[in-house]
Amino acid sequence: MHVIKNRHDECPSLLHHLRCANLMLKGAQNIHPRATALGFAHGLWVRSPFCDLPLAEWTFRLSGELCLQGACEKYILKCAVENWLPPEIVWRQKRGMGVPLTSWCLNDFWHQLGIWLNPEILRTNNHFYPQIAAQIVGGKLGAAIQGRRIGETLWLLIMWQLWRSHVLNEELNKQSWDHPFWLPRWLWRSYKRWQG
Repeated sequence: MHVIKNRHDECPSLLHHLRCANLMLKGAQNIHPRATALGFAHGLWVRSPFCDLPLAEWTFRLSGELCLQGACEKYILKCAVENWLPPEIVWRQKRGMGVPLTSWCLNDFWHQLGIWLNPEILRTNNHFYPQIAAQIVGGKLGAAIQGRRIGETLWLLIMWQLWRSHVLNEELNKQSWDHPFWLPRWLWRSYKRWQG
């Protein structure tokens, strides 16, 4: 993944930048090491075809529509295996593993959420809409973002901010990082209803 992350010309679109971050953070630093360790514990060698460098580099030269078609992720892969597997397997909606991100983000992780998605920081750095975190938690950004999707969306935004800071070495304006990110009164009422 080191080769990919230094080739911004090969992944010019936002989608490809996000895919690159996903491969580095989720794949190379999370899923793959755990799968490898689990395999080694049982005397098995783990191979990850989608982490193969030439294949990964090739996918970054594809049109974004072949990777994400509407809400359908991995579109080209699904088309490739369509004749081998039943359609209910190929075209089923992707579901992640049930990590309670919404609960984490709205409880113990709320302070960190405030550091990376603080409205003043976002306004100063011109990243996203300044009130995007409050809009997501309050259900005002989109009807599809509710329940577990709240935490997933907040987590992705934080990972994007961390990636920009630590991988792209972008200087984020930190002048208001010590400012607590308090829930607006209306949002606190929404959160309490959601918890109940």
